[in-house]
Amino acid sequence: MVFATEERTAFRTEAPSRRLEEIRELEAIWSISRSGTQVELRPTVLGRLRSYRVSLAFAAAWIGFLTVLLALAPAADPQSTPAWVTNTAGVMATALMLTPLGIMHRVVGYGASVVAAGAGSALAVSCFSAGHTGFWPSYQLAGFALLAIAGGAMVARTARR
Repeated sequence: MVFATEERTAFRTEAPSRRLEEIRELEAIWSISRSGTQVELRPTVLGRLRSYRVSLAFAAAWIGFLTVLLALAPAADPQSTPAWVTNTAGVMATALMLTPLGIMHRVVGYGASVVAAGAGSALAVSCFSAGHTGFWPSYQLAGFALLAIAGGAMVARTARR
C-alpha cells in the first residue's frame, strides 16, 4: 500500500503545513528533473581553469623558454645579421601574438604556436651559421623543436575532437 505525500503527513499530527508545502515543492522539482529537463550548472572559475590546464601548461612552457632565451642570449652583431633572420623573427613575434586566439579556437592558437616554433627553429639554425659557439644554438634548436612537436600534437588532438 503506497501513500501519497499528503496522506503520509496527514497521519502525523505534529507535521506543520509549511513542511507539507516544502515536500510538495521538492516533489515538483524531482518530477521536473526526472522528466528529462536538464538543469544547467554554471562552471566555476576553477572548473574553467581545469579545462584549460593543457593550454596553460603549454603557455607556461613558452613563457619560461622565451624568458631564458631572452635573458641569456649572446649579443648579436647588427652588421652581420642577414635580412631573412630579421624577417623570420618578425614572423615568430607575429605568430606568438596570434596564439592567444586559442582561447576562442584552439586549433588557431596551437597552429600559430607551431608557426612560431618553426620560425624559432630557423632562427636557431641561423645561430649555428652566425658563429655562436657552445651549447646555446643546440639549446635553442631543441627548445623550439620540442615546442613545435608539442604544438603539433595538440593541433592534431584538438582537430580530432
